[in-house]
Amino acid sequence: MEKPTAEVGDMITNEHRHQQTRTKFAELNELITAVEAGDAGDDEFRDVQLAGLRSQADDLRREITEYETQILAAARRGELGEGRDAGVIRAHASRLRDS
Repeated sequence: MEKPTAEVGDMITNEHRHQQTRTKFAELNELITAVEAGDAGDDEFRDVQLAGLRSQADDLRREITEYETQILAAARRGELGEGRDAGVIRAHASRLRDS
């Protein structure tokens, strides 16, 4: 399994980047599972590899949560604007409210 190339620390600023980050987060979690099972990684450094992967996953989770929190707040304030991107974000905010 190939290691995902997540750019941790890049703030999510749009729905496309949000989707990319969610995909990278899922790939990273798959890699963590594979390393834990011994199917990937280096046996001698497994603990260090897992710590690094988990740290990266935590960073991505924080970025996703921050973006989704901002989207919900903007939707509540009626600040999503108009246009195609606003429609996508509005639909996403609706899904977040329902979950």
